[in-house]
Amino acid sequence: MRISTRIIVAAGTAALTALIAGCGLGQQAVEQAAENAAEQQLGEGSDVEIGEDGSVKIESSDGAFEVGTGDLPADWPASVPAVPGLELVTSYGADGSFGATWQGEGDQRATAQAYVDTLKGNGFSDDPDYTDPLPDVWFLVGNGLKVNVLVSETGGSTAIVVTATPETP
Repeated sequence: MRISTRIIVAAGTAALTALIAGCGLGQQAVEQAAENAAEQQLGEGSDVEIGEDGSVKIESSDGAFEVGTGDLPADWPASVPAVPGLELVTSYGADGSFGATWQGEGDQRATAQAYVDTLKGNGFSDDPDYTDPLPDVWFLVGNGLKVNVLVSETGGSTAIVVTATPETP
């Protein structure tokens, strides 16, 4: 999967700038400071939106990156649905590659398995390139995409990470 390092650096820079600039400044001033920081990394034409709730959304010619918005990128593949019942924490889309992290309380392995079953119902199958199964990781292929699903449990909650990249011959 290839997400632009520049967009990740810009997201971190924008978030840090917003945090620092937020001390006593209005929302518009915070957003402008973050946008200026992002443009230093991504060039002219990048757009930064910072919500009052601390969410950050960056769009540029490199792609899009969102933290805390609860939204998937507009061009997220329709054959890869959101994980039902969990909170969307982060998402990105760049160069036809996508990723998102959902989080929920407790052990969500059954949710992950049900999600993989849904993907298989949407035309995905086990990727034949991965013959040795790993616990809590699924490698799928279909609809012109390679999709990976990973479950990670930490501190009483579980994250389900989904990536979708173009399938290459």
